[in-house]
Amino acid sequence: MKSFVYQLPTVMGTIAAMLVTLMSVVNETSPGTCLVKTVAAFTVFAGFGMILRYVFLSLDEERERNTNHQSDSTFSSIPPGTPVSEALGEDENRSPEAEESTAA
Repeated sequence: MKSFVYQLPTVMGTIAAMLVTLMSVVNETSPGTCLVKTVAAFTVFAGFGMILRYVFLSLDEERERNTNHQSDSTFSSIPPGTPVSEALGEDENRSPEAEESTAA
């Protein structure tokens, strides 16, 4: 998918330019007008392709970041010998009164 995303501006601009050129030839416009319309269509759609490429790549980066974050929180990343309460983060939430009552 990434290889196509990098080519998106060129592909979109080229297809738009070819369609505009075809329509200009069918309508028998002058060569100068045809050239101006073709360059304008290529520029606009290549710019739109650049925006889409940026959006797709940022979405892909975010998806990879979420995947890496999920894989970091698995049990395989907990070192051996770690107490369960520490792994669950319960040490921070315990009050001194609760510790005294469990010790007695």
